[in-house]
Amino acid sequence: MKKSIITIAQQSKISWHPLTASLYKSFIKCYDDDFIRNLVENYPNQHRCIAQVIFFIHDSTSVKKSKKNDINSKVNNYQIVAGVFNPWFEEGFIKDKASETIFICLSADVDMDKQVFKQKIAEFILADFFKAIGTANMRFIANSFFGLSSLNDEKGEKNLANQFFVALSGEKLTGENYAKFLSVTRIALYKQIERLKSEEQLIFS
Repeated sequence: MKKSIITIAQQSKISWHPLTASLYKSFIKCYDDDFIRNLVENYPNQHRCIAQVIFFIHDSTSVKKSKKNDINSKVNNYQIVAGVFNPWFEEGFIKDKASETIFICLSADVDMDKQVFKQKIAEFILADFFKAIGTANMRFIANSFFGLSSLNDEKGEKNLANQFFVALSGEKLTGENYAKFLSVTRIALYKQIERLKSEEQLIFS
């Protein structure tokens, strides 16, 4: 894959890669709500002080018309891929001109098949997720298994996640093995997952 540093226009539309969105949702739930709230309230401009690297893929190109409607310019739209598995990431700071964040766009090599590129992106996302899980200190870290267990079978995401986990631990990705990998009990793992499911039901009921 090729990597290139990009700038993001104010008019650019930012969306999430579905795999990143699914994993991030359970990742951020690994933290205590009060901890996240404290970060937001006490460090609102942290992204202006700490350099982060966010990875994207090109999603589409739209046309922007001038005020006089006589000059058209192209605007690139992007999908968030990786670099967001941390508690201080906020989508809003992407377009903050004062941000220290570096934006990198991943693209296929010239001779790379489209499906191969999709596979490489999925691998990149999972690698970033497992790296974050392995280095983070979280109160409800077992919640991260919820995102992994809900991956799409048809897209081969579960198989990829299993391959990464086998490489890390030498064992198949199951609740019991994941609990052991995180140094928590199997009971604690499933209690945290049930807590997360209950919260989801309250939100959408």
